[in-house]
Amino acid sequence: MLRHIEALYGEDAVFQVLSARNAEIAARLQPELPLDRPLGERVQALVARLNEHGFDAAAGQEGEGWTFTQHNCPNLTVARHYAQLCAAELSLYTELLQVPVRRETRIACGQGRCHYRVG
Repeated sequence: MLRHIEALYGEDAVFQVLSARNAEIAARLQPELPLDRPLGERVQALVARLNEHGFDAAAGQEGEGWTFTQHNCPNLTVARHYAQLCAAELSLYTELLQVPVRRETRIACGQGRCHYRVG
């Protein structure tokens, strides 16, 4: 479907579709990640939800900050062809956690995991 959207409306349309998907996911998950909870609890809650969707994720604390890792990408075939999917995912995590999230490694680029630094 994304290939057809891109062919008809361009690359930006693919990102717009993925952004709309993010808005739907964020509306559903935001109540589980309230800002009055400590960041570590929010990261762990996000990781729990990711695991429900097959990401094989784990969270950890490094000094004052947090990281999380995805050892599986259930969207890998799409992500290899559409980097917009990974960009939209990163944007979603930032929106949900309400702090900067930086991806350091990416499965879709041939690395063994997606690794994120939070905060």
